Amino acid sequence: MSQKRSQEIESIHASLVRGGRFNPPLAFGALHLGESEKSCLDEVKSHAGGDLDILRPLVIGVFHLHLSKVLDLTDSKVLAVLVNALKIKLTDLMRPGHHALSQRIGRVARELGYEGVLFHSAARPGNKNLAVFVDLLEKKSSVKKASVRRVTI
Repeated sequence: MSQKRSQEIESIHASLVRGGRFNPPLAFGALHLGESEKSCLDEVKSHAGGDLDILRPLVIGVFHLHLSKVLDLTDSKVLAVLVNALKIKLTDLMRPGHHALSQRIGRVARELGYEGVLFHSAARPGNKNLAVFVDLLEKKSSVKKASVRRVTI
């Protein structure tokens, strides 16, 4: 995220407007998080057309989470059920930039009461990302910003 927008790091407004992997534009927002700084930078780079210079200076946030109900698409058993139920190929779900299918899954996950979706990063294979539906958090769940700092790349 660019430094001028660092105060908005917890906001889902941009995600609501533009959409994301698991949230269709103008339907609902999600807070998109990555498991590592490199993963986050690769995700931002992929959305910026490969050019992080247009977003400099960048900031990154660290969050502490406690979620009660997450759809774990990194679990091979969950993926197998999903692939069979939807009659799709796993590669259909993981194609960068083609979000119609994953957005459908995000919509259904919300309807079933999931607070988020854990998934493999398409931009950085081997890493995981989390789309959090912050507007659906249960009372015992929380998403708290721990820190924000400037990133040098």
